[in-house]
Amino acid sequence: MSTQAFAHAVLVKDENHIIREINTVDAATDFLDHWPQDRRGPIYGAAYRACTFAREGRVPVDVASNAFASFARSAKIIQHARMPIEPWMIIPKDKRSRPV
Repeated sequence: MSTQAFAHAVLVKDENHIIREINTVDAATDFLDHWPQDRRGPIYGAAYRACTFAREGRVPVDVASNAFASFARSAKIIQHARMPIEPWMIIPKDKRSRPV
């Protein structure tokens, strides 16, 4: 089995409303394997083929990642990560900036 990593993880909400981080071709393929049969369509098929081809080395991993992300958007299960606030992002207040 391959473990080709995506450049950026794709966050999706599964059938149990749990947010899952999909960050490899294998994880994307596994997620697609468990997708309900009655909800599979052409975009699902394209994503599944892209992941299969990436596993076989026939297409680059970013093709599979983009196809999986497109599938997730079309299925309305994609989740967007909130950007964490790092300490260096906060502008410290000095004494002159406080109201008098």
